Amino acid sequence: MLKHYLKIAIRQILKNKVQYLLSIIGIAIGLLCFSMTSYYIRRFNNQFTAWENSDRIANIYIKSTKNSYEQPYIPGKELQALISNPVTGIEKIAYSYGFTKANITLCKAGQKEVPFQCSFLNITADFPAIFSMRTPEGQTPILKPGEAWISESSAKKMFGDETPLGKTLYFSQADNDTSAIRYSTISAVIRDLPDGVQEKKDLYFLETSTINPERRYENPVVLLDKDVSSAEINQRLQKQIPAFGNENDNYLAVRTLKEEMHKPDNLSATLLIPVIGALILVAAMINFLKFCIQSFYNRTRELSLRKCLGSDSTGLFCLLFSEIAILFILSALVSLALIEWVIPVYYQYLASQELIDEDVFIHTPTLIWQEMEYLCILLIICLLIATWAIFRIRRLSLTEGIKGTRREKHGVRNFMLGVQLFICFLFVAGAIGLGSIHNLVDEKRNNTLTEEECTRIWKIELWEPQLQGHEEEIVSHIHALAGVKDILSENIGGYPDYITKKEEAVHGIQHVVSSNYPDFMNLKIEGRMPQAPNEIAVSRSLIWELEKDGEKNPSSVQLGDKTYQITGIYEQMPFEPLYTKEQIVKANQYHRFTFLSVPDKPNYSTVYVKCVPGQEQNVRKEILRIVHNRLPESIPFELTTKQEERFRYNGGSELMSNMFTLLSVISLIITILGIYSAITLDTHSRQKEVAIRKINGAGPRVIALLFGKLYIRLLIIAAIPSLAIVYLFLHALTDSEAVISPGWLNNPLIWLEIIFLTTTIVCVTVAYRIWLISRLNPAETIKTE
Repeated sequence: MLKHYLKIAIRQILKNKVQYLLSIIGIAIGLLCFSMTSYYIRRFNNQFTAWENSDRIANIYIKSTKNSYEQPYIPGKELQALISNPVTGIEKIAYSYGFTKANITLCKAGQKEVPFQCSFLNITADFPAIFSMRTPEGQTPILKPGEAWISESSAKKMFGDETPLGKTLYFSQADNDTSAIRYSTISAVIRDLPDGVQEKKDLYFLETSTINPERRYENPVVLLDKDVSSAEINQRLQKQIPAFGNENDNYLAVRTLKEEMHKPDNLSATLLIPVIGALILVAAMINFLKFCIQSFYNRTRELSLRKCLGSDSTGLFCLLFSEIAILFILSALVSLALIEWVIPVYYQYLASQELIDEDVFIHTPTLIWQEMEYLCILLIICLLIATWAIFRIRRLSLTEGIKGTRREKHGVRNFMLGVQLFICFLFVAGAIGLGSIHNLVDEKRNNTLTEEECTRIWKIELWEPQLQGHEEEIVSHIHALAGVKDILSENIGGYPDYITKKEEAVHGIQHVVSSNYPDFMNLKIEGRMPQAPNEIAVSRSLIWELEKDGEKNPSSVQLGDKTYQITGIYEQMPFEPLYTKEQIVKANQYHRFTFLSVPDKPNYSTVYVKCVPGQEQNVRKEILRIVHNRLPESIPFELTTKQEERFRYNGGSELMSNMFTLLSVISLIITILGIYSAITLDTHSRQKEVAIRKINGAGPRVIALLFGKLYIRLLIIAAIPSLAIVYLFLHALTDSEAVISPGWLNNPLIWLEIIFLTTTIVCVTVAYRIWLISRLNPAETIKTE
């Protein structure tokens, strides 16, 4: 019987091959979109759910009795008090610190020392037990001073098939660093910690220094006893550890990882981001479900005859199941092919914008496994529809089944079409709205350089130990290259505050730059650039703050504990927003003002190289050659353009706009295919009715209204709620951008553009099928009937 079921299923698929092909492609695309968005969310949630003791691990925070602000940096004095005398219910306490990048030199017996760029973490003794750090054999080793643990993936990358146990390593040092080298011996290989957790590093060292009471420690964690709640611990903490802070209004509190996951910001990300991909999947599934339901409904006569000839419910179900199974097997194969094609393109796009790093890489087997999970869920939904069809056949009498029932009004199908149009309007309106926000914000930036000029500027960071002490020599060689036009040094000098007469702190950023900064960046300065360490050029926003304090034409200002002479004024740093006096109050607190100063001595840790037009790639090649004369090939060295750097810092809105544009195109195509399928079935099933109407004198207008009024109603019903949702969403985003006003959203032309674009495409699709049926010869149609 299986052979018979497959034969009938293939025959049915070939009969409706276009519909099935569109359904297969739609499901595969929708499944990929949903799988990729949910993949990142599931990996993000690993930090809360992936640990063996997730329900007992808790983060420590500082809370205040005056406000709801939470501080993850715990003063050393309070941390030491907690470690010395833990409250009842806390089993273990640990803290850690580390960096994502460090140059580590490996010492291999009889071989040349090889440096690698690694991430590392200094951990306290209880840290491995809290986070279940084990060897591949499942053992929990003890980390001792002078030892290091290495993750499985890093061991394979650095040592290959050779065992890393017993090998020594040390932090690479600059040539001018004369301090003694501190060697560490690799004592254990540790299983890789889950993806998406901040504790996942290449190397782990034991933290041996005592707690400094004057230092703040970020994100200490505790392991609670079983069956002890965080509320109980918080009550005990307030009783045991006295309030602290300038006004004694701070106290310690803990929150478990499970509670962290349910915080509003984490919960909203978990729920909302996958919805973006899910909407595409829903739109694609609606196309198939419409066809699936309609197909099963149209086969009532066939299924009734099979029932009459002795087929039981199981046989009829297997008949329909085989058809759905073939469809989903083909969808799975297409989705796998899409993964192989889309993921490299996705990486290439992110790399072109300098956004690619370890956090965005997708573990393909995991993605495929998750995709198969979702595919099984969709298969179950379709099987329920097949079950409904069999249940319906069982309830029909033989006469009703063979004669057929009256034509229904397709309420469910029309509802699905409305949902598709609703989703389509969401993405189209979102793409246009986000693009408008990006353009409006970009217009308000101090774009002193053109796009073309930004692509001719290379950013070079010379922070690696092997390059330290040789920066000036390297820069000198680069400056001598034929294609180099100019070189600029720029570094952040600090974050000093200006204290107003009302004792309010206004935060600023100090940029330590070379004297050619105005010419290099095309920045206009009223006055001149500073020439001595006690001179600065300041942004206009600082002058506004000084004027508020009653100073007219200020010539000096105290920032932090230093007094500077003001030699020049500029509107804003390049590519930063140009605020008005009213807008600066709403600006990011750490961008209230900026100022430029010159260094005491040349500092080339970060430099920008401006190239002669057409010489960018030649200069890049020569820069890499010069740098790698000092830097080993095992240490990656990246060059980015100023344009790529701008996108990394300010390209969030553009990235969202590009994503919504892509999804809107996909959604629009899926929706149009669904509407085309629906209008095709409508015109085909009502050919006789159209023929009779034409014989009775109906013209093209009457026939157009006969089929078109349904889609006009659906467009109106779908547009109103979807555009309202997009309006509220864009209004919230606009409020977060101080430089633009939400008034642009009240421009009716924007919304008319969205409605006109979507409506025109839908109407053209519907009109084409109406035009085809209006040209039918009534006599031929009735003769065929």
